[in-house]
Amino acid sequence: MGNTECVVVQKRLSRFRPEDRPVIEGVFDCLQGNAVIPEKAQKKTQAEDTLTFEMLQASMCMLASESMIRRSYQCMCSIDFGTTAAGKVSTSPTSGVCREQLVIFLADTLRGTAEERAPLVMAMCRNRACSKVVTSEQLTEFLQDLISAIIHILVYKGLLQGWKPDKMGDGSQCVKLLAEQMCSELKPTDQGGYDVACLEDWIFRVPQVSLYLEMLVAEGLNVWPSVQPALSLLPPCKETRWKDLQCLLDIPTLMFLAPQGMGGQHRYFGLWLDSDFGHGHSRAQPKCTTFGSPQLSADEEFILDSMEIWAVGKISELEEMLEQMLKEHEKTCDLVCKAEEQGSQEISVKQPDSTLDMDQPGPSCKTAMLELKRHEEKQASVCKAEEVEEQESQEIAVKQPNSPLDMDNRTNQA
Repeated sequence: MGNTECVVVQKRLSRFRPEDRPVIEGVFDCLQGNAVIPEKAQKKTQAEDTLTFEMLQASMCMLASESMIRRSYQCMCSIDFGTTAAGKVSTSPTSGVCREQLVIFLADTLRGTAEERAPLVMAMCRNRACSKVVTSEQLTEFLQDLISAIIHILVYKGLLQGWKPDKMGDGSQCVKLLAEQMCSELKPTDQGGYDVACLEDWIFRVPQVSLYLEMLVAEGLNVWPSVQPALSLLPPCKETRWKDLQCLLDIPTLMFLAPQGMGGQHRYFGLWLDSDFGHGHSRAQPKCTTFGSPQLSADEEFILDSMEIWAVGKISELEEMLEQMLKEHEKTCDLVCKAEEQGSQEISVKQPDSTLDMDQPGPSCKTAMLELKRHEEKQASVCKAEEVEEQESQEIAVKQPNSPLDMDNRTNQA
C-alpha cells in the first residue's frame, strides 16, 4: 500500500473502525480509476502513484466549483508528514498528491480536531504557499466557495428535507452574508491577520466550518454512507402547500438558523445521545479533545437501558397554575366564612337527603359538607326557638278587644 511504514498514517487510520479503514485507503485508487490489484500496484511508477488536479476534478466537478476543488487539491499537496511535524502544512510545493497525504487529509477533515483542521483551512485560504497568515478577505472568499458547494450538494443529492429552492428567496446574496457572519467570530493577532492559532480557536467556536468541510469531502470523495453518516443541515419541512405560497427564507438563511453539532468535533463526541434517547456513542481515541476524558462506554456505539433526567430552574407553568387555583379557592372559602359569621350573606345549600352533584362547578366536597353541617345547626336552633315561642303562647291567654265574653261579664257585675 505504501503507507504501512508511515506511523502518522496508521495513527490517522486508527480513528476509523476496522471495517471502514479499507474504504479510506481505497479512495486513492477510486480517484485514479484503478482497481485495487496488488500485482499492478507493485508495477506502478512514481508518477502513477500520485493524484493530479484533473483526477480530483473528475470526482468533484458535479458538486463543487473549480475554485473550491483547486483549494482542496492545494490543501492536500501542502500536507507534510515526513520531516516536519505530522499533519502540518508544508511551504514547499509538490507535484501531485500521494497516498499518505490523501489519508491524512481524509482523517483530519472527517475525524480531526480543531488543531488538526486549522492548517488545512489555512492552506485552502492562502494565495502563496509560504504565507503564514491570511486576511479576512481571503477567509470570506474561502467560505463563500465552501457554502456555495454545500448548497449545491444539498440540491444535487436531494438533501433538502422537503424545502423547495424554486419557491424560496434568492440565496446568492445570503451566501456572502453567511460567510461574513461566520468570519465575525474571528479574533486576529496583534499584528493583524490570522495565523494557525487564530484559525484553531475560530474552528473550535464555529462548528459550521468543520461541518461543511465534512460534507464537502465525504460527498465529493464518496465515502458515505459506510464511513460517515449523511449529515442533515436543514430542519425538516413537512406538509407544506408549496403551490399556494412563496417562502421568504432561502437555503443559506436556513443553514444559519439551524446549525448542527457543537464543539470542535462533530459526530465525534465524548458522550452523545441521539434525539430518540435510545442510543448514542462515546468516541475518544485516545482521549476526548474537549475534556481529556477516555471513552465512556465499552463500545463506541451503545443502546440505552434507561435514562433519568433532572432539571434545575423555576417550577413549571402547570405547577404555577395549580398553585394559583389553590390560593383562589382558599380566598373564596375565607370570604364565605366571614359572610356567614356577619349574617350579611345567605348561602344556599342542598337538603341533607339530596345528592351532591360532583360534576357541577362549585366548592369542593369537603367545603360542601362543612356548609351542610352549619345549615343543620342553624335549622336546629330555629326549630328550638319556635318550640319555646309556641309553649309561651299556650300559657298566656291574651284577651281580645270587644269580645262577647267580656260584655257578659261586665253585665253580671253591674
